Order: sequence, then C-alpha cells, then structure tokens
Amino acid sequence: MTRYRRNSKNGFTFVELMIVIAVISILVLISAPSLKELNKKMALHTSATELVQNLRRVQEMAMSAQEFNGSIPSGGYGIWLEADSFPKTSYSLFADSNDNKKYDDTELIESVVLEEGIEIADVTSSPSGSLMHVIFKAPDPEVIFTKADGAEFSTWMILILLSYGGETIFIEVNRAGLIYTSPAGGVS
Repeated sequence: MTRYRRNSKNGFTFVELMIVIAVISILVLISAPSLKELNKKMALHTSATELVQNLRRVQEMAMSAQEFNGSIPSGGYGIWLEADSFPKTSYSLFADSNDNKKYDDTELIESVVLEEGIEIADVTSSPSGSLMHVIFKAPDPEVIFTKADGAEFSTWMILILLSYGGETIFIEVNRAGLIYTSPAGGVS
C-alpha cells in the first residue's frame, strides 16, 4: 500500500503577511480623521458633563446647607465664570460667605480648567454678555444670576455655550434650578 503524503505547510507566507499588514494600514489611515473628530466630540461632551455636574454640585451644597470654613454661607454656593470677555477656558466654584452675590478670593472651593481646546464661548440671556455668577441659595431654593459686580439681573434662564472645533453644546440653567444640556440647534 502506497501512502501519499500531503505536502502542506503550517503558517503563512511572507507575501500573505505583507498583504494583511497593508490592508490593516489602509484601514487605519482611512479611520484616523474620524478618530480625531471623535476625540474632539468626546472632549466637548466630557467638559459639558463636568460643568453640569459642578453646577449641580454647588446646587446640592446650597440645598443641604453644607458648611464652608466652619459656617453655612449666607449667600449660598455658585459658579464664577472668571473674566470680563469670552471665550473662557476655566471657571470656579465658590461659597458666597458674605452674601455679596459675587466671588471673593477667600471663598474659593475649586478652580476648574476645561480640557485643551474647549471654551465657554458665550453666555446668552445676559445683558451685554456680562453674566459672571450663577448662585444657588437655600432654603427657597433660589437661583441668582449676577454681573461681575454682584448686581442681580432678572432673566428666566441662561444658556452657557461650550464649543470646540465648530461643535457647540448648550447648558441651560433656569430660575427653577433645572440644569441640562443639548446640542447646538435646539434646547430639549
């Protein structure tokens, strides 16, 4: 009886490996711009989520009458947008200990720097774009919007616009204390 041996090789040839590497390289090159755009969108959404969480954090601090430096701040807790013009790349959380409706150097809880490339592009519904503070005050609950000098102004709500590379997200804060986000083009 004659046995036939199959002449087979286990593994891949060099040419087959080079073809697979070439195909993978082409796919990576095609998808690279999409990944960069995805990273921009993720950074924008992460920064928007962090700002909303910090707004809710100071709101919770006010509603729970949390102490700051041994006492409950009579003016509540708030967010300070830090500059007289837009765009901004940071904001601060503060406790309004002296009830002057603005941030003072001794009231800092935390400064937050936005991710690289992210900006607070504008705050709408404020006179001449001069909104500087969003303050939450217990026990009512009360939401106060003030200018840089602490002067209040009446508006039902504000929109904070975060942007990065042409992409924009709105963060809405209204007098009832509701805070939420929506993409540019409409408030949900």
